[in-house]
Amino acid sequence: MMNDDLKSSIFNPQLIIMLHLKNVSRIYRMGSGEIRALDDISLSIEAGEFIAIMGPSGSGKSTLMNIIGCLDRPTAGQYLLDKEDVGGLDDNSLAGIRNMEIGFIFQTFNLLPRLTALKNVEIPLIYGGYRRGKGRLETARTALESVGLADRIYHKPNELSGGQQQRVAIARALVKNPSILLADEPTGNLDSSTGEEIIRIFSKLSHEGKTIILVTHDEAVGRYARRIVRLKDGRIN
Repeated sequence: MMNDDLKSSIFNPQLIIMLHLKNVSRIYRMGSGEIRALDDISLSIEAGEFIAIMGPSGSGKSTLMNIIGCLDRPTAGQYLLDKEDVGGLDDNSLAGIRNMEIGFIFQTFNLLPRLTALKNVEIPLIYGGYRRGKGRLETARTALESVGLADRIYHKPNELSGGQQQRVAIARALVKNPSILLADEPTGNLDSSTGEEIIRIFSKLSHEGKTIILVTHDEAVGRYARRIVRLKDGRIN
């Protein structure tokens, strides 16, 4: 159960709209038929807001997350990200947005087993063209410190608990200072106590100005968000 102090900490009074979906649909063609994964979705999310997207399997959660994360395009409707219409952007431009503006966090952590926590967090900087040297390592170290892993930077994933591995994954998503964090079932492989620790990190990041969009099936996790968006049959319920 969320306490009042935590609940108040995740409220951010900013009124700047970070992203806006207007009448968005996503249709997949299957032979002569079609599957309407999203059906006329309209949704606005403010900068610094902490949103939980919830719904049963097949409700459209993952499709909505993929569109918000610029991994997929809507079949119809408009998606504005920081006032820019991303629907007409080419693949390279979308990749640039994913690279700089959005951090992704997954249920399975997706860490490279042979690399230390520090080296795992450094990977986005390497692919982003950051110059090799002390500055790059210090940036990765700072990201790990921000999630409470200052004393685990040289540990490999098999030397870390599940909660610590997810903290590394969050640090990796944070290292390039994106404005949006997309988390897909980030507590799904964790026990309830460890999961609460991870959600508290998201709460802190939201309070610091990050926009957090979290997909979860867990009602207990969803209650930590400022707002819950419920999907059913591709529509906001």
